[in-house]
Amino acid sequence: MDMGRFDNGIKAAIEEDIAGEFREALIGIHRLPVSSRFGVYLAYRYYLSLFHKIRKISAKRILEERVRIPNGHKLSLMMSSYIQYKIAVL
Repeated sequence: MDMGRFDNGIKAAIEEDIAGEFREALIGIHRLPVSSRFGVYLAYRYYLSLFHKIRKISAKRILEERVRIPNGHKLSLMMSSYIQYKIAVL
């Protein structure tokens, strides 16, 4: 991809592809052995959260600044993912 042509239209097209990949990934996570599921699900939730944040940012800002998840939100993701894992929602 030519980053000089990266705009909101191209960003939206890429985001649609990524959203589809996340839908497929969740199906795959449910098929994993229980012993592997928590770690993979936690990574999935982290990257999904990052993806949601990126979706709200313009293409121009994506090129100019780093997008990150605050540490407090990471901790919250870890705790809620663990609870879901323990009560067998996964």
